[in-house]
Amino acid sequence: MGPVPKWMKKKLKSPFSGEADFLEIDGMDAIEAVGADWSDALLRKDGTLCPRAPVVFEANNANGMGTWGPAARGAVVVAIRGVGNFEELTANAAAAGALAIVIVDNEEGWKNDYVMTQTENGACPRIPAVLVSRQHTDVMCSGRQDFVAAISRRATKLTTKDIANNMVSAYWPF
Repeated sequence: MGPVPKWMKKKLKSPFSGEADFLEIDGMDAIEAVGADWSDALLRKDGTLCPRAPVVFEANNANGMGTWGPAARGAVVVAIRGVGNFEELTANAAAAGALAIVIVDNEEGWKNDYVMTQTENGACPRIPAVLVSRQHTDVMCSGRQDFVAAISRRATKLTTKDIANNMVSAYWPF
C-alpha cells in the first residue's frame, strides 16, 4: 500500500472536517448536502456559498442538460441527477446565469460521503453545486414560485463513528 496520490489529495475533502454544505430554504429546516470540490474556491469568509435567491425548477429541463429559461438568471436552479455529470449540470446552470445549482439524487439510499469532483480536463465551474437526497424531490421539484434559499457551509453534528465511516468510504481503497 503506497501513499495517497496527489490528485486524490487535491480532489477529496477531509472527512474529518466536521463541516458540510447546507441548503437553507426560508421556512424549512436546513437540508444537509454534499458540496462539490470546486465550491471550496467560492466559499466566503462568513461561510456563504450562495446568498438568498429564488429557487427555480423547470420540468422541461428536469435533468439539467437543456437550457434553462430566463427565471434561472440570479436563481438557485434545481436538476435531478442521472443524465449528465455534476460538472456538466453546473456548467449549464452557470451559462443560464444561475447563482448555484442543487442536484437532487436519483438513488434510493443516501450517504453523505458522495464526492462531487471536477474532471481532470474540465474547466472549473463558476458556481457552487450541492447534492441533496432523493427524499427532497417533492419539495425541490415542486415548481413553487415562492421558495427562496441560500447555501452555506458550517459545522455538522457528525459523530465519531460517522466521521470514521466517511474516512473509509472516501479513501478506500488507497
